[in-house]
Amino acid sequence: MNNGNVVGRLTKTPQLKTTKNGTSVCTFTMAVDRPGTYGDKKKVDFIDWILWRKDAENFVKYCRKGTLLAVTGIITTRIYKDRDGKNRKITELTGTFFQILKQPTTKETMEESNQNHHLKDDTDYFIDISDDDVPF
Repeated sequence: MNNGNVVGRLTKTPQLKTTKNGTSVCTFTMAVDRPGTYGDKKKVDFIDWILWRKDAENFVKYCRKGTLLAVTGIITTRIYKDRDGKNRKITELTGTFFQILKQPTTKETMEESNQNHHLKDDTDYFIDISDDDVPF
């Protein structure tokens, strides 16, 4: 069974991007407390996620840095070439459902969220993913 359920907070305000074929995509990272006792220190894992199409559009519209979320998805791996032409492998979860549990309330977070929704230029919103990489 390939299923992940995670509750955590967004590490930064998400950005919507578009593939060359016009498919909406959003990648983001969640900070998730690791269960268990580790002395006086709290352990946190940083989980990478990807959302596609309408889910990605809604996610960017309603979520910002610090938002507490519950996300369900499947574990996926993909290989891509970095700027130096080397193959890189990434493991992430492809979201199939998300629910906002609590929004951050600090003024600074809201101002940061508003600033991040302004485009610098079109190139910031395009990533190179072929249709073969889209899971559905």
